[in-house]
Amino acid sequence: MFRSYLVLIQDYYLSLKENIYFDIVLPVLIAGTIGFFLWRGDFVFTEDIVNNIVQTLGVLAGFSLTAVSMLTTTDSKTTTKLKQKLTGNIIRDEDISAFRQFYILVSYSILISLIVIVLNSIAIMIDWNRLVSKSLIVSILKAIDVFLILHIFLVNIRNITYLYFIYYDETNSTDQTKNNP
Repeated sequence: MFRSYLVLIQDYYLSLKENIYFDIVLPVLIAGTIGFFLWRGDFVFTEDIVNNIVQTLGVLAGFSLTAVSMLTTTDSKTTTKLKQKLTGNIIRDEDISAFRQFYILVSYSILISLIVIVLNSIAIMIDWNRLVSKSLIVSILKAIDVFLILHIFLVNIRNITYLYFIYYDETNSTDQTKNNP
């Protein structure tokens, strides 16, 4: 029962392919750089920053929930096409559709956003400097947080572009049909 969210995370990682550079590698590089500067004391990661990030992640999670609602309730020609269009991404011996790919992306975005919101809400209450005497450990934890936040933002950017191209393909094919009766 509690492992069901792991299936979603696994489906997301199985569907990454070339997007691993945008979704994972880029945030790791940026977070590593920021973590280094945090450790040196050149950057400051304050509670105000965390509060703003948590609020922003809440808005992104709300946007993603709206997208899931739209996906599950709509039954248009575009949705039918997306369910029939295969992506080449194999998950559990099945070539997933573009619809399922987008559904995985949006659902993963919601899940990871909510997890990061909860973790940051808990982390705000902890006096890390008193709990952990090594600034390197605190910097690493903050770098992990930066990675997760950047990862969520980049996944959401990919969701938005995916949604755009779904709409673009629909309007482009409609325009071509009108021009070529």
